[in-house]
Amino acid sequence: MSDTQPALEPAPPGDATTSPAAEYLLAAPGLGARDCHAVTRTAAAQALSDRAIVPGRAAPPCGGPLARVLLQPVRFAHATAPAWARLCPTCTWHVATHSASRAAAPDRDLLEAELAAWGPPAATTAALRRELGVDADLPARICRAIITRSLTGYAEEITDPRIVALLGTVTAHRPELLVPEECGEDSSWCGHRPAELPDSADWTCEFPAAQAACGACSVIAGPWAGEWEGDFDIAVGAPCGVLHAVADRYGVSRTQPATSGKEA
Repeated sequence: MSDTQPALEPAPPGDATTSPAAEYLLAAPGLGARDCHAVTRTAAAQALSDRAIVPGRAAPPCGGPLARVLLQPVRFAHATAPAWARLCPTCTWHVATHSASRAAAPDRDLLEAELAAWGPPAATTAALRRELGVDADLPARICRAIITRSLTGYAEEITDPRIVALLGTVTAHRPELLVPEECGEDSSWCGHRPAELPDSADWTCEFPAAQAACGACSVIAGPWAGEWEGDFDIAVGAPCGVLHAVADRYGVSRTQPATSGKEA
């Protein structure tokens, strides 16, 4: 197999909007893994060459298991990832922090964009707060505290592996909303719809039977589950002890800050 595939040519030099982020490609999960990882173009080309130590596999920057290099390259980014791809949070923070550190002063906007990319939809945030009293913004507030400390004279820089790992860990343990199957399939006609409502009335379920769970702490169904692989088998409630421990370490309140007339 040749190591000079045109699809794996380096990104054009001087492209300020994509480099160095464009140097990372998406790699599929390895055996028994769930997340898609980032691999450099150089590592991907090596993995697909005749000189590959483990053919078709490359090491991601998060330190996770070898990931499978795609024959048709896809840039590792939230915007370009296929719908089926579940991105490794630590890899995304590795790319974001290194991209933000290209200039003399780190680009805080790029880091905020990464936080926004991992944020839950507004409806999910509202349901977590309204039905379960869960602060969906806690992971973002913890990450901001970690970022701020690393950018204000502390020994560890934003690209330090420990900082990247912390950001990835906090993101992986973010609260997720588990909605009952009937509500998820049709939120306008589930069993929570008031019987007195006429059929023509608009109504959307507010998920009163939902759960808040931590995907990183929970038991997730494996290949044995067939079409339900990746679903929650045994859910562990959120926010979990990991988020609480990191929040305490960085002086972040576990409770939702008071707002002035509007949600944060």
